[in-house]
Amino acid sequence: MRKKNRNIIAGVILVVAILIILVSFGAFKLPFSVINSGFSTLSLSSINVNSNDPVLGGQTWFLTVSQNGASQSAYVDNSAVLKDDTTGATSNPMTISLTLNKNYASYNIFNQGVPIRHLEYTTTSYTAINLLTGTSGCNTAVWNNYQIFQQVSYCFNYVTDGYYGTIGQANQVFQSTVNVQGSGGSDSCTISNTGANTCYSQAGNLYASWVGSLVSGASAPDPSSQGIVAVYNTATGGWKTANQNSYQTYSQQNINSCITSGGTNCFNQYNNYESAFMNGYSFTSTGGNVAYTQGTQNSGQVILNLPQQFNFPVITMGIKASMVGINILSGKPKILSATPQVFQTGQTGTIQATVENVGTATGSFNVGATCTNGFSQTGNSLTISSLAPNSQNTVYIPITANVVSGTNEGTCTVTATDISNSLNSDTKTVSVSANAIIICTNGQISTNGNLIQQCTNNVWVTIKSCNPANETAQLTGSGASCVPKNSPGTCGFLGVGCLWNSIFGSGGFFDNLFSGIGNFFSIVKLIASILAGIFAFVFSLDLFNKISFVKNHKWLLWIISLIIGLLFFWLVTTVFWIGVILFVVYLIFKSIIGATPIGQAFKLLKK
Repeated sequence: MRKKNRNIIAGVILVVAILIILVSFGAFKLPFSVINSGFSTLSLSSINVNSNDPVLGGQTWFLTVSQNGASQSAYVDNSAVLKDDTTGATSNPMTISLTLNKNYASYNIFNQGVPIRHLEYTTTSYTAINLLTGTSGCNTAVWNNYQIFQQVSYCFNYVTDGYYGTIGQANQVFQSTVNVQGSGGSDSCTISNTGANTCYSQAGNLYASWVGSLVSGASAPDPSSQGIVAVYNTATGGWKTANQNSYQTYSQQNINSCITSGGTNCFNQYNNYESAFMNGYSFTSTGGNVAYTQGTQNSGQVILNLPQQFNFPVITMGIKASMVGINILSGKPKILSATPQVFQTGQTGTIQATVENVGTATGSFNVGATCTNGFSQTGNSLTISSLAPNSQNTVYIPITANVVSGTNEGTCTVTATDISNSLNSDTKTVSVSANAIIICTNGQISTNGNLIQQCTNNVWVTIKSCNPANETAQLTGSGASCVPKNSPGTCGFLGVGCLWNSIFGSGGFFDNLFSGIGNFFSIVKLIASILAGIFAFVFSLDLFNKISFVKNHKWLLWIISLIIGLLFFWLVTTVFWIGVILFVVYLIFKSIIGATPIGQAFKLLKK
């Protein structure tokens, strides 16, 4: 018995194979052809149905298609209609096509049970009576929370407005209508992957069944990649899509710690953050469709209409006995021209490709390029949709290249393939060229921090590294070398250059001071530095005036005192507390050596 079944199956496969070969070589014309519609044919077979099926009995053709937006439909060729062996009647010519009615992604919402709340508040004085009785001054029958700060009681309540929710993965939902059109009238039936997945036409000539879906490799938009979560509004009784960042900002608010610095502004800020999250945020597809929500608090959904199919429903249609064959006519691409563009590395070049449909039916084609020697296409293949026979269309294929130096040359093979039938394709190979961006000139020397670099083949190459602890890279007349930090070569005589730069140079005291003049400490530091310098100068005049040699050379006395004054000015400016401490030590030392130094200083000032 098993051997007999195997023989039957082998015979059916052999008949189908012979039929496909004969159709491919045009040995005879079958009564079905393909014109404008919305599916690609996957398989065709003929089976003698001897079952209790009240609609399709006897000889039946099964057409399996993938609904992927390709331009196909099946129709009965009038000249080839045969008589039904059972009734002797002649079949009515008819056309079979598919219409995609619904194509959307459904996302389940999971209520996390986290309340979203706003604040109601008031304030009252925190009096001595409150202090003695240990109360806040807030009416505890009204206010559940309070915080005391600077003799003020802040009374407040949390009021729940909604709940925080997360969004799950996408489930693609489709609904399609099988359309039958013929001399006997029109008929249709509807199938989907969430409801009725099998339907019969009223005329009884055809039925359709969803048997699964093909994966395209693409996927529906991911809410998490757009920072999308959900929020339930208890007032309106519905979900909204919302912004995850808004939720994070709201959830991180600590009203008790905020009151001590912001007062009632904290309540307003808290409510503003809560309102921003509760207002929601749109979740959209690449085609601009905006999602909407439905369902209850414990069973919500996000619905997003999709601009394209990410899964292709596979539908098997059974056609009654008198339909004896199907002839698939699909578009056939021919690349008329492919013209490349010379460009620079880091930029995007293009290949302009013109494609003609030389087939006998409207076709949709994928056009892409495969390249060599560092060239590659950017993004996915381009699509030419619904191109009529003998019509042309032009696409621009973006390509990039990685060129280090000079000019890089390679080839790109442009391929155009019929979406409905991958056997129908055409290729054309073109030469491509890209130039490197000139970064530097060979042999050129440069410094980068503590690195000495030389240009080699349009690339900066490090030829020496200076010790970052005590050296810096510096250009010289003969090239570059590692120079000790704060050396005479970099700071000048006695380090005056470094002192000057630390005070007046970029990033120095005055640079930092005037870039933020509102900084109170900077102003204090400036005043302290000036006073320390003036008093150190005056005290030094008095101190060194007691030395006879210096006293007899007034110019030396003034130079020494000026140097000490500038030294203390610089110390307080650069290392504030160390400078202040050293200045105080200097005053103590001066007081020990000379009597009443401050009085002497004022005497000198009066003179």
